[in-house]
Amino acid sequence: MNDSEKREILAHLLAQPTFVKSPTSRVLLEYLVNATMAGTDLKETTIGVDLLGDKFDSESGNARIRVNIYNLRKKLDSYYENEGKEDTWRIVIEKGQYRVDFVPSKGPKMKTKRSGRLVPLLIAALLVSWGLFFWTSRTKAAPQFWSPFFSNGEPTSLVIGDSYGLMGDLPSGSHGWFRDYGINSSDDLYAFLEQHPELKNKVTPANYFYTTEMAAFSAKELATLFQKYESDYSIRFSSSSTYSDIIEGNSIYVGPTKNDNKFIRLFNEGNPNFQLETNWLHFRGDSLHPAADYNLWTQGLVSEYAIVCRMDGGRNNARFLFFSDHDIGVKATVEYFTNADSLEAFADRYFDGRPANFTAVFETTGIERNNLRLSPVLVSEIK
Repeated sequence: MNDSEKREILAHLLAQPTFVKSPTSRVLLEYLVNATMAGTDLKETTIGVDLLGDKFDSESGNARIRVNIYNLRKKLDSYYENEGKEDTWRIVIEKGQYRVDFVPSKGPKMKTKRSGRLVPLLIAALLVSWGLFFWTSRTKAAPQFWSPFFSNGEPTSLVIGDSYGLMGDLPSGSHGWFRDYGINSSDDLYAFLEQHPELKNKVTPANYFYTTEMAAFSAKELATLFQKYESDYSIRFSSSSTYSDIIEGNSIYVGPTKNDNKFIRLFNEGNPNFQLETNWLHFRGDSLHPAADYNLWTQGLVSEYAIVCRMDGGRNNARFLFFSDHDIGVKATVEYFTNADSLEAFADRYFDGRPANFTAVFETTGIERNNLRLSPVLVSEIK
């Protein structure tokens, strides 16, 4: 979609009663769309200075900008649920982001077959050379799950699930950073404060997020794999990624299920037999397995469930998702699926050595998050 088409969609939206009656949201939305198209690095201070100039006070103004963005998202949601429900395109501002995305109303459809858009001679030569290499090194199964990441010509992003943080009074009596798993974005926080106004001056957003050791471990294991096949990837964090970011190109996700990240939506859209919620994985059953529900909430000390999903995207791209409540599940499954021997054993056991898209549930055990072991609970092919 070009900028002219985006401006037409914006003009249509701003002419609707929801925004005609709300000048603040109208001005803010128009600014965000134009700034996004111009490639502006959008932050609270940037927005405040651009809109208010010398009148902007960063100490109090940043919170004001966040509240206005939160209200704008609510208006957009309300508009598309009511008067704009027939619109072909939607203007979306993802939680935790200020950049504007234009997305189809029904969202991207997932496909289980890869596009045939290849560069025949180059790809054929690469496949022959890789095939000879894998045959001589006896690692035939490795390209079945990973080869699209190395051969489809799309860039790959490793997205690390980081956790939203808050600032407030701690049990020790000091004021500092803390985590609440029910609050995963500024929108969640402001919605919570609307219900608990007595905390408005006691709890504020933190200026940074955090990750567990799964991030460094997974990046290391995946870097070793990608270097072996002379490929690379970029690294981004889920808190700074929009839905449009993660459906463009190849993507790998490593992180928790409890931070309400965008990859949960991606998982649910691509898995007709599964539904992943904050603390539960619901399986509707398939031709080989009965329906089941898995409680993902654990203390994370000794064991937990881990979810691995390998699926093709709808744009000649590939996805590999690694979820767990704590980090032992992700660490164990990333290690398993980047190891040539375990990849071959997995492919032979469940798919007779053929390529497949699948969702697998494992029980992971590990004393003090070391000596990790995996026990398969369910492996279901995505067809």
